[in-house]
Amino acid sequence: MNAYLDFARQISTPMFRQQRGLLGFMVLHAGNTSKVLTFWPDWQSILEMENNEIYKNTVAALAITDFLAGNQTTAVFETVAFHKYC
Repeated sequence: MNAYLDFARQISTPMFRQQRGLLGFMVLHAGNTSKVLTFWPDWQSILEMENNEIYKNTVAALAITDFLAGNQTTAVFETVAFHKYC
């Protein structure tokens, strides 16, 4: 899993930082499971990222690795409550 985390740090992080509208992201890891959680201001920003060449190249690079196992899923949730503590 270290190779996946290196990929996340070296490839995914710079890619996410270049996405217009992205409010933030988290790479979560427990055992053999990893998740990427992203935060967007609106649906249009998500669509723009999905059509972004840098994003597409990153997804293609990830797809040819052996990091992913099983079915990959994407889910979109609307924020209904948020509180910032700091």
